[in-house]
Amino acid sequence: MIHLHIKLKKFAVIFLFLFVTFFQKSSYCDDNDSINEKILRIGLEPILQNLFNKFSDNFYHQISYIKINNFNERYNTIRKICQSDDIPFLIVTNPLSDYEKMLCKNYNEELLEEKIGYFAFIFITSNKEDRVDLTSSTIFKGLSTHSMKNFNNSNEQYKSWHEINKSFPKSDIKIYGPFAESQEFEFLSNIFIKNNCMANAYNQEKFPDFLKLRKLCQEIKKDGSYIGDSVDARLTIEKVFAEKSSYGIVSYDIYEKHKDSFVYKNFDGVEPSRQNILNDKYPLSYPILIYYKKSVLSSSKLAKDFFQEIKNKNTIGQDGLLANYGLVSIQK
Repeated sequence: MIHLHIKLKKFAVIFLFLFVTFFQKSSYCDDNDSINEKILRIGLEPILQNLFNKFSDNFYHQISYIKINNFNERYNTIRKICQSDDIPFLIVTNPLSDYEKMLCKNYNEELLEEKIGYFAFIFITSNKEDRVDLTSSTIFKGLSTHSMKNFNNSNEQYKSWHEINKSFPKSDIKIYGPFAESQEFEFLSNIFIKNNCMANAYNQEKFPDFLKLRKLCQEIKKDGSYIGDSVDARLTIEKVFAEKSSYGIVSYDIYEKHKDSFVYKNFDGVEPSRQNILNDKYPLSYPILIYYKKSVLSSSKLAKDFFQEIKNKNTIGQDGLLANYGLVSIQK
């Protein structure tokens, strides 16, 4: 009985030792994990979400993207970047204003800009005899619920391309592109309506509220003239190939993969060439800009690792990861 008691006591001591050792080790590992697996928080415009999700899948740290939906959120994110390292980067499609850049001056910091490439949309058709250029006016007339002249006149509802432009065939209007509820379509529609609805003096007088006017201008017909598709544009490729009189809107990389089957359409008189995109001449494209404060690359290893990886040619080069998902690289 005494021997049993001694054995149990020894067992208890050993168990306690192992428990304490394991607990200390676990606590140590947890601390290390919180450092090594620290989440990188980045401000990001929603239209860039799909592209940067592909980057996140291949980056060895977890990234949390904070959506920048409006000016106030963008302003607050810039201020946080200037104040601390909590949000080290802001990735947007519109350059920061001088006022926004000055925010960091109040904290004795310098805000830097890095352009990593462009994203572009291209109109395609399988009709290789189609030589007529597309314009924002043509697309607006073909898709808009409203008259280009005013919102009271609903008689100007075009059914065929020929009704809009006599140079076009007498076929029904049919365009395949990004879902109408997507950020991509909102970008495109803003271009279609800018000089054809938003700039109309009558519309501005009748609808002084800018946001309300834009929402009205963006309304598209529900008669099948426009059909939304997913990011990979599989439906668009299939339908446009089969329907010679239809047009598709695809990203630059998808056109490159299928250019033997389709021809591109100039838009507003500009060819969607890589050179025109990189020179800011092609209207259906936008730059991808990263903003960060100068000191963050030396104060945060995680930020430095991200910056080096995102600038690597294997990421943003012409044959890099993101080029497979629409990035038009600025690297040679």
